[in-house]
Amino acid sequence: MTISICNKNGYLYGIYTYHDELGCKRQKWFATGLKERGNRKEAKRITEDLAIQFERERQNPLRKYERRVKPDAVDKKQAAMPFSAYCKKYVEEQKERLSPSVYAVYKHYIVVFKEFFDKRKLRLLDVTDKDLKEFYAERRKQGIKNTTLKHYNSILRPALRKAYKEKLIPDNPFEFLEPIGKDRVNISFYDKNEMQKFFEAIKGHPLEVPFALAAYYGFRRSEVLGLRWSAVDFEHKLISINHKILVVEKEVYLSDTLKTKTSNRTLPLIAPVEELLLRHKAKIEENKAFYGNTYDMRYADYVCVMENGKIVYPDHMSKKFQDLLKE
Repeated sequence: MTISICNKNGYLYGIYTYHDELGCKRQKWFATGLKERGNRKEAKRITEDLAIQFERERQNPLRKYERRVKPDAVDKKQAAMPFSAYCKKYVEEQKERLSPSVYAVYKHYIVVFKEFFDKRKLRLLDVTDKDLKEFYAERRKQGIKNTTLKHYNSILRPALRKAYKEKLIPDNPFEFLEPIGKDRVNISFYDKNEMQKFFEAIKGHPLEVPFALAAYYGFRRSEVLGLRWSAVDFEHKLISINHKILVVEKEVYLSDTLKTKTSNRTLPLIAPVEELLLRHKAKIEENKAFYGNTYDMRYADYVCVMENGKIVYPDHMSKKFQDLLKE
């Protein structure tokens, strides 16, 4: 402890010299209240006591900071888990609140994490912002767009935040990352003549109805295939989107929860679509009569069904659309 005494206006002051948390030399002045003559020894004793008190007050916030940076109680078993395993654990904990499609995508992301982080033998407590940056860089080299990289963050960000909150890691490396920018997307669309060619090409196609609905209204795949007759109001000329069909790992999910809050919408039933739907409805009745007891009545309220009443899978629609474009 470095203490010195000086005289200022006839009174003694103690000066305590110390180094702050950054290693810079600082001085703290204390008024002893003593006059100069014959009191230097007592002034030094008073200054030492005040310096000790000052150090206690200064160290308290420093210790608090150290406790945050270097947690006292760490669950070593979890902290030493492979990073991909911890991410998988986080996803499984969130499974109940995730839609089946999102859960399936997250499982795929875990495989991606495993391939990168396990190869480097990185545990939860090992991962740094440098590792995360290298992960993104490698994925970009493989042609992955920023949009997908942002989707990875839907696991990485909350999982690391949770680990830091539970004191499994000394800091949250995700907080040191730069935001991922948006991809530049060149949107192309069909002009009037191309649309006319498209409508001509789909006439009589088994999937003419879903193709036409997507072309006229811009509905998503899951929305087109989830359209039900109960959502088509022929009397008031309205068509409502309030349901969807998803197929995840060969399992069919029927859901009233759409992608966004504004996805539930009601639009005018335009004349060409109304005419197409009425013809399609009549055709379905013919198919029911033809197939008899083998017709699948589980999806009787669905507009877009196969000849035997079974639903159309989204991937099947996409494949047939690509085949149609090639033809």
